[in-house]
Amino acid sequence: MLGVPAFAQGARGITPFTYRAPQAALGRIPQFRTTLDGLRIHFIHVRSKHPNALPIVMTHGWPGSIIEFMEIVAPLTNPTARGGRAEDAFHFVAPSLPGFGFSDKPSARGWNADRIAKAWGEVMGRLGYQRFVAPGGDWGTFVTTRMAQLQVPGLAAIHLTMPQVIPNKLPATPTAQQQRALDTQKRFETDQFGYFALQMTRPQTIGYPLADSPAGQAARIYEKFHAWTNNNSNPEDALTRDQMLDNITLYWLTDSAASSARIIPNTPAWANPRMPASSIFRSALASSRAKSFRRRAPGPNSSFPSSFTGTNPRAAVISRHSKSRSCSPRKCATSLAQCAVRPRSMTMPWMIAHEHHSFPLERSQ
Repeated sequence: MLGVPAFAQGARGITPFTYRAPQAALGRIPQFRTTLDGLRIHFIHVRSKHPNALPIVMTHGWPGSIIEFMEIVAPLTNPTARGGRAEDAFHFVAPSLPGFGFSDKPSARGWNADRIAKAWGEVMGRLGYQRFVAPGGDWGTFVTTRMAQLQVPGLAAIHLTMPQVIPNKLPATPTAQQQRALDTQKRFETDQFGYFALQMTRPQTIGYPLADSPAGQAARIYEKFHAWTNNNSNPEDALTRDQMLDNITLYWLTDSAASSARIIPNTPAWANPRMPASSIFRSALASSRAKSFRRRAPGPNSSFPSSFTGTNPRAAVISRHSKSRSCSPRKCATSLAQCAVRPRSMTMPWMIAHEHHSFPLERSQ
């Protein structure tokens, strides 16, 4: 039974916080667990009522969770309820990363981005999806990019909200735009890298106190909401307090502080913020086997490409940001970002399709 953590009451002040609302919302979404390499992986799976929907597997990051996706499940699986078209629909799959949420906690090293990328391909295959697309952000960026580079069978396109495009060789005389990018990177390395170094080298050390202190767990994640959302010195400019507490509480209830931190030491070679853009582009292109591709260059002598956009919307797409205001991901894959980040109020009941799966699954309780 899910209770009300004490830290949530303190964070809300005199206004009570209850986890019953997100608990009920999660309960209305079909969730499963399947065993991969001895580890039970939890995932959301909602089939669209539209038969030609495009399968999509979406990957969260740290300190995120599948909680982040709850408001986009209905718009993506049932766009016609929001004025969209049936051809814009998706069959929605969102796994919880190993060590996160309701997925099992690995007891040995090895669950790195490569292994997770292959596991996601296996999940989609078990679900019967022979062709699918994959967006991801934060750690989802690493996993999704590796899916493209490893040419996971069935993967048709990827979309990244955090593409790693800083080249290995920096320009001797950067432009003003490039200098801003370099300054941002330097600021991360000098002012915001502490959490990464700690989780890379001593994930268990930080895990013990966070497992013992709900206030500590809340403060650690709340600080990241402050640092990593578009806000004016207040995280609630970007997220509601309940949205933050829903995600924090999931970490607390599943005791995921240490296990989620271990994803960093499990993937030390891949967690490289200076991966060449050309490597990502070539691998995604090879994965999609796109017939036609064009590169939109941001200007002469630029080392920081703003986007790679396929002329075929079903080809691989890597975009730094989206200017699209419509939520039609199948028409333009970059609009997935708009669907994922724009706050939405649910006006229609959840479209739920409880169905039988022929491979080893157990329904999450």
